[in-house]
Amino acid sequence: MISILDRLSPEDLASWSRVWVEEPGRPVIATTLRGDVLRITQRDPRQRGLVWRQRIGVTLGDGDTTRQISVALRGPTTIVPLGFKPEFVLAGTDGVGYGRFETDSTSRTALIDRLARMPDPVARSAGWQTLQEEMLDARLAPGALLSAALAALPEEKDDLIAQELLGLIGGTYWRFLADSVRRRFAPEVERVLWQAVDAAGTPGKKGAYFQAIVATALTPDGVARLERIWRKAETPAGLPLAEQQYTQLAEALAVRRVGGSETILDQEEKGITDPDRLARFRFVRRALSPEAAVRDSLFAGLRDLANRRRESWVGEALGYLNHPLHARESEHYVRPSLDLLLEIKQTGDLFFPTNWLNAALDGHQSAIAAGTVSRFLREHPDYPHRLRGKLLQVAHGLFRAAAIVDGWAPDGL
Repeated sequence: MISILDRLSPEDLASWSRVWVEEPGRPVIATTLRGDVLRITQRDPRQRGLVWRQRIGVTLGDGDTTRQISVALRGPTTIVPLGFKPEFVLAGTDGVGYGRFETDSTSRTALIDRLARMPDPVARSAGWQTLQEEMLDARLAPGALLSAALAALPEEKDDLIAQELLGLIGGTYWRFLADSVRRRFAPEVERVLWQAVDAAGTPGKKGAYFQAIVATALTPDGVARLERIWRKAETPAGLPLAEQQYTQLAEALAVRRVGGSETILDQEEKGITDPDRLARFRFVRRALSPEAAVRDSLFAGLRDLANRRRESWVGEALGYLNHPLHARESEHYVRPSLDLLLEIKQTGDLFFPTNWLNAALDGHQSAIAAGTVSRFLREHPDYPHRLRGKLLQVAHGLFRAAAIVDGWAPDGL
């Protein structure tokens, strides 16, 4: 892996949070166990020779027993004699320490198995964030992270961490697994989520898990069950569904291109009673069409400012056009989406450029899509700094995914 940090202007660096390898300005803090001695090193990713003086919380684990210590970092290397030999170490578990916390391979292996049983919720949350970053840095296989999160979800009692796990599961599933691998994981993902729906004690929790199922179901049985629910032949136990949720189901079925998806959308359209939701549905449904000409016509129409007035609708439609299930056939939307970005900024709401970029890029993981963004950046060296920063920020996920899934590496970005 290589870094593009030195090729960015200071204004770029101030306007975005993550780049190809490491965050600008954020120290990389690595922990290593050598018997009963803990070694902590920190390095400046921009090679400025900076040292961050701070205290960090470090959790040491021995079996299912954990203890947290506070360590003062005063230089590039800190040595901490422990007096015992822990099985794993995890830094940053006080939720206050600043840095990208790297673990050693032994600790990573132990954390995959034991993180869910760590008693301190702040430490658990920090641990999941650390494992996610290990995956992003290609130090942990996405499948291993997904398996660990699926095993942990049924046992997680903290609602905030459960939501964190749902996000981790969905993000890893769609962004960092090749399609063939994703489909191998699909039965287990659906099984865990349906069990979570059944076990949840409140409609709110059931709704969160059900929404995750709607977003991820891929197996024939899972998709068929969603269709039965949409047809009101089945209802999730303890979870009455509102009109909007039935609309989401119809759209989920259509984006999976189930048989008769256009008929499903026609029937759903007839059942929408709210005029604004009906107008939104009619706008978005063209992005769900199985006909490429219809989808292309919708995208072409977005060049007209009049068709971008309802920015939330535009974001949803563009997201469907670039859904991961159809990413390969929608790669031709990436470059024209970037070509429109400057106009989007000039004519839209403050947050519209970021929302536009997320909708255009988040469904992609291929070297082709990543290369398209890379070429755009090379071809526009004088692009407005803040807008370039937004693009780099959003493209970070695409670059990581393309490297992990498709073996992509930046070429002169």
